[in-house]
Amino acid sequence: MKKWFGIIAVIAAASSVQASSLYEPFNYTANEGNALNGSVDSSEVPAHPWVEVTTNLGPTIGSPTAPVGTNPISYSGLADEQGTFAYTSKSASGTSDRIDLNASYAPGSTIYYSMLVEVPTSAAAPAVGQGSFLAGLQWLTTENTASSSYSSTTTAGALSIDYPGTNDSHGNPEYELGIGFRDTATAGAAARVFNTTPMLEGQTYLVVVKYTDGPNNNDDSASLYINPASSTFGQADPGLTPVATSTNSGASLDYGTINGTTPGSAWTATSYLGNLASFQLRSNASEAGNIDLDDVRVDTSWAGVTAVEWQANGSGGSDWGSAANWTSNVVPSATGADVTFGTNSSIYNVTLSSPQTVGTLRFNGTNSYTIGGTATLTLAENGGGTNPITGAAGFSPASVQVTAGNHTISAPVMLASTTEFSAVSGASISLSGPVTAASGIALIANGGGNTSIQPASATALQGLSGITVSGGSKLTLSASHAAITTTAFSIDATSTLDLTNNDLIVDYAPNASNPTGTDTTTGPAVVAAVQSAYSAGQWNGVGITSSQASLTGGKTLAVVDNESLVTPLTSVDGVTLDASSVVVKYTWYGDLDLDGTVSNSDLATITANAGMTNVGWSGGDLNYDGKVNADDVSLFELGAAESNGANINSVPEPGAMMALSALAYFAGRSRRAVSR
Repeated sequence: MKKWFGIIAVIAAASSVQASSLYEPFNYTANEGNALNGSVDSSEVPAHPWVEVTTNLGPTIGSPTAPVGTNPISYSGLADEQGTFAYTSKSASGTSDRIDLNASYAPGSTIYYSMLVEVPTSAAAPAVGQGSFLAGLQWLTTENTASSSYSSTTTAGALSIDYPGTNDSHGNPEYELGIGFRDTATAGAAARVFNTTPMLEGQTYLVVVKYTDGPNNNDDSASLYINPASSTFGQADPGLTPVATSTNSGASLDYGTINGTTPGSAWTATSYLGNLASFQLRSNASEAGNIDLDDVRVDTSWAGVTAVEWQANGSGGSDWGSAANWTSNVVPSATGADVTFGTNSSIYNVTLSSPQTVGTLRFNGTNSYTIGGTATLTLAENGGGTNPITGAAGFSPASVQVTAGNHTISAPVMLASTTEFSAVSGASISLSGPVTAASGIALIANGGGNTSIQPASATALQGLSGITVSGGSKLTLSASHAAITTTAFSIDATSTLDLTNNDLIVDYAPNASNPTGTDTTTGPAVVAAVQSAYSAGQWNGVGITSSQASLTGGKTLAVVDNESLVTPLTSVDGVTLDASSVVVKYTWYGDLDLDGTVSNSDLATITANAGMTNVGWSGGDLNYDGKVNADDVSLFELGAAESNGANINSVPEPGAMMALSALAYFAGRSRRAVSR
C-alpha cells in the first residue's frame, strides 16, 4: 500500500480486457512512490499500470510525484491486505488520482466502494472548513473529439472529511465523514451530508459507500456506512441503516441532461458519455493535514467490497460452509462476494459440502489450494444497469485471480456471469471438475499464466458471447469432445488456446443477434491463429492449438471459414451454421468436409485440387502452406490409414491414392518446368 499525494492518475488497461471488481491495495515498492507513472501493483492481474493525466481522462501524460508512506492499514474481519504501504492524502487542494474502472456501469447501476481510512495522530493541525473532498465515482461528461479525450467535473457518491472545530476531552481534533455529490454547480457544502459521530485520530475506519443512479433526473442517491459489522462481510446487501444519505440536487448529475442534451434521436452511442468512468481519490485541502487511505475496492455488490479470507486452522475442518474458517466468522456466499485464499491458513484442501456463490476468487499464496467436493461453486457478478441510449447491458465480470501458485477447483463449477481468469506468469488455475457456462457469457484469460477448464459435456460451453485470450496467457479447454460455440473470438500474438480434442465454432456477425452487421476480420484471424500454431505439424506455436494432435496419430485441427466456401457448410457437430461462421475441428487429416470421416468424397476434392493454391483446408491444403501437393497427399494417406475402422464411411482405394500421389507429383514438376 502507498501514501496518497496530489497527482491525477488513471490505471490504464488494454481495450480487450475488462476488469471485474477493482481492488487497489497499493502493493508497491518504496522507490515507486516518487514515480507512479507506469508502476504496477503486483496484487492485480491483469496488471493495471498508473498513467498520469491532467484535466481529462484522455491521453495527456505528465510526471506524477507521490511520496511513499509507511504502515499499511488493516481491519478485523476483512481479507488480509496484500500491500506494504498506505496512501496518504496530503494538503494539496484540487489535485487527485483517478483509477479507471475499466468496466461498463451504465445509468441505472448501483455501485459500491469501500476503503480503510485513518487520520494519523501526527497529522498537522486542522482548519475549520466546509469539508474536504476525498473520494468518489466519476462520470464521463464531456467529449473532445479533436483530442479523443474526456473530462469529468461530476463526482457521484463523493466522500468528504470535515473538522467542525470540536476536540475530545484530551484536546484531540474530532472529524466527521460525509457523503454527497460534487459538480461545477454543487462543489460546495450544499450537496454534502455529514455523520455527526466523531471520527478520532489514530483509529481505523471501514467506510462503505453505496451509490444508486436512478432512472430519471434528480433521483440519484448516495449512502455512507461506517464500520459495518463483520457479520455482513461477503454477504448480499444487508440493508443496514446508513449513517448519512445524500440525494443529488442538480440535474447535471444525471444522464438525462449531461451537456444540456436530453436523451433522444439526437444522441448516438458515440456521443453518449453518461457512464461511470473512474474512481477518484483526491488530496484534501486543510481539514486533517494527512489522511491514510488503504484497500480501495469498487464493485456492483456489498459482498464485493467487504472481502473475506479463508483462515482454516483446524477448528472448522476443511468445509467452506463452516463459519469458523473465515475471517468474518460468516460463510461468504453471495453474488459478487470477494473471497481470498492466501497464506493465513494451514488447510489447503477446501471442501464444498453445499452450493456456494462468489463473484471473485483470489489465490495469492504459493501453497497449492484445491477446492473440491460434490456441491457446485457458482461464479456470478452483478451487472451494471442498462445504457438507455445503446440498450447495452452494463458489464462487470466475475473473476478468478492468481498472483502466485498453482491451484485447482475440482468441484463442479457454474459460470453464471462472464468470467475473467487472470493468472500471472508461472501461476495457474485448473477447473478440473465439470464446468458449465450460462448462455451469453464470455470467457476471458489474461495475466500471462495458465488456465484450464473442463467442459461438463459436449454442449456445456455453447452460446458464449466471446472468448478472449491475451497477455501471453494459455487457456486450455480440457478433453471432452465438446463443441464450443461463441459469437466473438480474440487472441493476441503472444497467447494460446489449446482445444485438446474439442471443436470451436465462431458464429460472427452477421448473426441472429446482429443480422445487419459485417465482419471481414474474424474468419481470417481464426484461420491465421490455427496456421500459426500448426508449426509443421508439431502444434507448438502460439495461436489456436491442440495438445492431442499429432502426426503419428493422424489427428489435427482443421479450420474452415464458411464465408469463403462456394457451398457453405450447414452444420457441424449438430450445430447449425450460417455463412458467417468459422469452424475449428479436431479431426482426421483428410476430413475436408468436417463430417468426422476420411471418405471418397474427400479424395475426390483433393484430387481435383492437386497443384492448386490458396484453397484452404476444405480444398486439400492440410499443412496450411498455401498449396495442395505431395505433402498434403502424404497427410491425407496418414489420416485415411489411421481412421480406418474408426467411424469412417469409406476408405479410398489404394489405386486411387497412388493416382493422386502421381497427379500431385506431376503437377509440381509441371509448375517447376514453367518457372524455368
